[in-house]
Amino acid sequence: MNFHTRDDQYLRIRQMTGSPNNHGYGHTYWFVETKDGMVYRFGYNADSEQLNGPHENPNGLSHAWMWGLDQVADRHGNTTQITWLQQTAVTQNNEPYTQAAYPQTMTYGGNRQITFTYFTRPHYSAYGQGSVYSQYY
Repeated sequence: MNFHTRDDQYLRIRQMTGSPNNHGYGHTYWFVETKDGMVYRFGYNADSEQLNGPHENPNGLSHAWMWGLDQVADRHGNTTQITWLQQTAVTQNNEPYTQAAYPQTMTYGGNRQITFTYFTRPHYSAYGQGSVYSQYY
């Protein structure tokens, strides 16, 4: 399937199926291509696909609510690979879901790599209207 932005930015946006990730419907991932030949791939790898809890879907399966950028390629064949660190949590029914995701590594130029390091910070809880909101990131 092909899509475009409402205010046309001359992007070719394609929804693809058949990725090795084991989530979602048909293993969906995305390509966004620009006029200058840049190709951005989202959600192809399992770590770049953020999932909701299965209770939010009528058939009881988890599905993606966000696809992270996992590869950038230019018209000369140069690529950058991005891996993701997922922050998971569980629902009240003990169902896992992706609460947040952060870039973990970027690999480029064949053997160059940037590794992102994250530190935990104190847990923050806010109370409002009888419920607790927890923030871990």
